[in-house]
Amino acid sequence: MRRKRLTHLYYGGVVLVVVILAIINTLPDDTSSTKHCTDSDGNNPFTVGNTFDWRSGYSFQDRCIDSRTAYEYYCEYPATDLRGKTKVDMVSCKHGCVAGSCGTPDLAVKDVLISRAPTTADEFKVNFRIVNKGNIDASVVDIETYVEPCYAILIVPPQAPLLPGYTTDATYSVTCKVPGTFRFTSILDPFDVLQESNEGNNERTDVVKVTGTI
Repeated sequence: MRRKRLTHLYYGGVVLVVVILAIINTLPDDTSSTKHCTDSDGNNPFTVGNTFDWRSGYSFQDRCIDSRTAYEYYCEYPATDLRGKTKVDMVSCKHGCVAGSCGTPDLAVKDVLISRAPTTADEFKVNFRIVNKGNIDASVVDIETYVEPCYAILIVPPQAPLLPGYTTDATYSVTCKVPGTFRFTSILDPFDVLQESNEGNNERTDVVKVTGTI
């Protein structure tokens, strides 16, 4: 009798586990963004982001408290709360707070223009158009260009300061002694003089074909 009773209880336990799993599978999916804290700018005080607080259902946008201080909202993920909780820091802005974020420039190469079809016969000009995507002036604008095995000389340096949203040109005179397909790489602010909101867009590489002469 005892053996049969234990077997019955064992099978009953298996049925109970299956029922529990079936119920869990019907519950709402907690991996959706509405069940977690989300931050659109990754706790970056130099951009305006939105942080969603899943507990309250409200979103909080980064903003200026005064002319030199910003409220930066972000998500914190403690071990006891993997869904995250909304936090806020008061950030002192070195260059002032502008439109909800700490003021900073953001330089990027917008376009690369070549004066004519490159050949080994004589020099040609390469023009790099630089844009300031930030919200304050770029007080220092420097650029380095690598066009090996060609020779490049800067003949028109970029203008500084560069206002927000404005562009400036840096023009190089380039001479290639051999034909081929070469990589022209330009690097803005190569010595990290500027603190920028995005340091990942300072470099650009373009492929240029240089033909020989008969």
